[in-house]
Amino acid sequence: MINEFPAYLEKKAATGPLIEVIASDENIKWRTEMEPHIHRSWELKFLDDEHGGDLSLIAPRQPHSSTLCEASAQVSPSDLIINFRRAVFEFRLSKKACRINVLPELFAVLAHLDAAAGSAPCRKAVSQSILANLLQLSTMAIAEAGEDDDAPPDLFELGFGFIKRNYYRNSLGVNDVAHFVGVTPQYLNSIFRRRRQRGIRQLLIEVRLNRARELLEERTYLVGDVARLTGWSSQFYF
Repeated sequence: MINEFPAYLEKKAATGPLIEVIASDENIKWRTEMEPHIHRSWELKFLDDEHGGDLSLIAPRQPHSSTLCEASAQVSPSDLIINFRRAVFEFRLSKKACRINVLPELFAVLAHLDAAAGSAPCRKAVSQSILANLLQLSTMAIAEAGEDDDAPPDLFELGFGFIKRNYYRNSLGVNDVAHFVGVTPQYLNSIFRRRRQRGIRQLLIEVRLNRARELLEERTYLVGDVARLTGWSSQFYF
């Protein structure tokens, strides 16, 4: 399935979309929406036709809500996470791929242009450059990952990566992690305990608490906001 992503990108780029920058919680109203969360990386969302088929860019550390979308790409200088047709593919970029990855810089330029009410032609040019670089980067990452197809999957890394991407989901549980990895909860729990001396549930709580501590130290959010952003069902329980 992931091999279809470059063709999907080419098709999107051919329509010449303008990427909308989501820059404030007033626009997102994340306090009243489901599963609000924060990423450390930039996230580019390709919304489905039901949501207008637009492209939205969310800056690092910007609270936002979960949105059904055809695809999304989370990008940092060294990592690329592609969510495509409800499947997640995580790539640790090679040195070669890192050298061609100018997406964080392009995202920052687009965010600046949007805040400064930059001209539409300029914003469109940056949007097209973003899609072109994402196409080049994802094609290289997919090809490099294909060279390691014979390597057995690391079930702990798969499960722990899933937790780190989805800790904000209030309903996330052991069965969800095991289902994603493709093994029984009991077997995956035994792997977690061998690697980290803690089970899946304990590591989920640890991830949530670490993220909550980071947000509280920023002194930007109310305690109730931090509880919602890190997946707790109640701020009092948190």
